[in-house]
Amino acid sequence: MSRSFLSRLGAGLVATALVAGGSLLVAGPASAAGETITVANTQFQSGAGWGEGLQIAGTSFPAATEVTISAGVGNGQSGDTWGTTTVTTDEAGEFSTTFVPEFGPYDVPEGSTASVGASYEDAETGEFVGSNIVELQIAAFVPAAQTVVIDPICLSGVDAQTTGVNVSATGFGQFEEGVVYTLTDSNGAQIGAAEPVGIDETGSVAGTLTLQTTIDGVPSGPIADGVYTITFTGSVTTAGLVTIGNCDVPVAPVAPAEVVPAAPQLANTGSSDAGILVGGSALLLLVGAALMVARRRQNAAA
Repeated sequence: MSRSFLSRLGAGLVATALVAGGSLLVAGPASAAGETITVANTQFQSGAGWGEGLQIAGTSFPAATEVTISAGVGNGQSGDTWGTTTVTTDEAGEFSTTFVPEFGPYDVPEGSTASVGASYEDAETGEFVGSNIVELQIAAFVPAAQTVVIDPICLSGVDAQTTGVNVSATGFGQFEEGVVYTLTDSNGAQIGAAEPVGIDETGSVAGTLTLQTTIDGVPSGPIADGVYTITFTGSVTTAGLVTIGNCDVPVAPVAPAEVVPAAPQLANTGSSDAGILVGGSALLLLVGAALMVARRRQNAAA
């Protein structure tokens, strides 16, 4: 049998440092005397998104001037920009905007500060002039409850081979490394090797899992009917069940195989979009397995 897990998240969606254009978060442009920004909301939860965004107002800027607003984290020497946007001041040199950075908010490293600032290029000197810097308060990341959501929870072997099942898992650390998933049959036998997955800023992973039999690494058809357990293991362990076969026939529930060091926590396996996130690059994990040994023996005996 082979398994492929196509992640919708990829590993490590971390914003890269933006240094060009006089980033306020790294080197910083020259500070002017009057240009001022205010941010109405400065408190956020790491990994919980920006909500309605940053409500930013600016005063005492040059009239009809393009201003770049940046948000991110830095320590004065280096940093990551979570996002930038541009606005144009009115004839009074003022602006008001709602800014939702592309990345973040994430945990702020020790010695660094999360902040928002604005800058513009002086029309006469060509130098970048910066406003005041407004600090953001980012509360530490709190992992969500452990869950696995599988949709659909029952499908035919053909569908498992072609369209697969949507799987999402939560409860891990932010960008946690070393998380793997395994597939076991109803007897607790592991199929193939444990494979790594990428955890995002919410401590979650989501993707599509496809299953099929192989002979010498070549796909040969649908997998055998049965109840399978999909387990994710990292700082926590969480698991859910999927049935391959005739979904019109009731199937007796099968408890997931025991996982060491922690027993898997079964998901509430109703159909749900919870945990399915948008964005990021694709990470394709392919692995071959040796489930066809039994079939070869049967063929030899025939």
